[in-house]
Amino acid sequence: MATFRVLVIDDDSTWFELLKALLEMAGYELELVNEAYLLDALRRLESERFDLVLMDLGLPDSVGPVGLKRVVPAASGAPVVVISGLVTQDRAHDAISLGAAGCVEKGMGAGGEFIRQLSTWFPSEFR
Repeated sequence: MATFRVLVIDDDSTWFELLKALLEMAGYELELVNEAYLLDALRRLESERFDLVLMDLGLPDSVGPVGLKRVVPAASGAPVVVISGLVTQDRAHDAISLGAAGCVEKGMGAGGEFIRQLSTWFPSEFR
């Protein structure tokens, strides 16, 4: 069986490790790759195939929608989901209007809800 590959563009390594642990506990068999910088993520998207991209909009080298505008076309059709500490209706609408597949709040206090929302983009055979 092929591996479902997820690129996580986020500079918070602690959050990335928590995400990996939550997905493993939920039974998902995914390959997660983390890039903290937009430019590194864009290079990786040029050379590797990913099935899903999770992207924080607050990166050391890119803040706000500018990075999203670059990642969506570079993702080669893979859904790009914005992950954010605070999701408002306006922020979600803006992200979707720029080509994001959706917008999910990072809130780890509700880790199960976060994983449930993300699972929308995971094929069932990877569970």
